[in-house]
Amino acid sequence: MRGYTVVTSAVALEVDFKWLDNLLSHHSIAGVRQARQGVSRMVPYPALRVIAVTLYLIREAQLPLPAALEWGARLAGGENPAGSGYLRISMDMDSLDQRLGEQLAYAVEVAPVPRRGRPRIGQ
Repeated sequence: MRGYTVVTSAVALEVDFKWLDNLLSHHSIAGVRQARQGVSRMVPYPALRVIAVTLYLIREAQLPLPAALEWGARLAGGENPAGSGYLRISMDMDSLDQRLGEQLAYAVEVAPVPRRGRPRIGQ
């Protein structure tokens, strides 16, 4: 499955790179592998979709991050509306996918490609 770098993902989601890196380090999101230090992390589209929904729930509904991640995973995974007890939340996932696709197309063009390995001597 195709994945995006954390920098590209951060640009597409309009969040700080460090915030996204911390989110991926401290929370389990389906499709994102937890690797050892020094290994580039790739974020597949389904995980980006979960994070985009999560961000929307944090910004618009002021849900705390853990709750927003839980609801975001349910909504992005196809449970739409997602519910618990008397509460039901639904989102227009087609519009979200369209917007996220546009943002990814832009991010792929402008995000810097991270350099790997040691710098050459004299640079």
